[in-house]
Amino acid sequence: MRQLAGPAALFLASAYFVAVHVLGGTIYITLIALRGFWFALAVVFTAFGIWGSILYLVLLQLDAFDQVRGLFSQLTGEKKPGFFARIQLKIFDLVAWIRRKGNGKEFARQLERKVEEAHAGREMISPGWIMAVFMVLSPLFAVPLIRLSFPRERWAAGLMWMWIGTLVEVVTWFLPLYGGASIVVRFLISLFG
Repeated sequence: MRQLAGPAALFLASAYFVAVHVLGGTIYITLIALRGFWFALAVVFTAFGIWGSILYLVLLQLDAFDQVRGLFSQLTGEKKPGFFARIQLKIFDLVAWIRRKGNGKEFARQLERKVEEAHAGREMISPGWIMAVFMVLSPLFAVPLIRLSFPRERWAAGLMWMWIGTLVEVVTWFLPLYGGASIVVRFLISLFG
């Protein structure tokens, strides 16, 4: 199965370009004309999400991302927790402080140590940067970054960020482009029709 992962990822990347850039515009405009903008938005979100999930699961089979992760971690050394990990650590700090006020000081220390170990150096690329790649480029470039950022053991977190990125992509790309165009077309039809 792993021998097929490389060719499958190449096939999915080329299928993305053909589907989105060659056929996509005509399909999107047809969907908007037939079923309305919000239906087309839901279809595009679902299609991008499923395609991105399949690409992520195929890339999960490749060992090259884990090897690159290992090389980067050797070069950079230990890394401080990123922005999203720090937010989670602050929430756990609050829980630990509440427990400490009671009689659970040892529990609070164990919880803090466990959370810090779980988040320190785990993500190579911040989810904020990955969302920026979703906004500017596409899932084709962002999904490999997610695979590089999250180790194989944290596949569910990577899949969650892939769906969040798909939502960001659709809201920042499809909504303004086709939503604005559909409003202009409806205005022109009402004006001249």
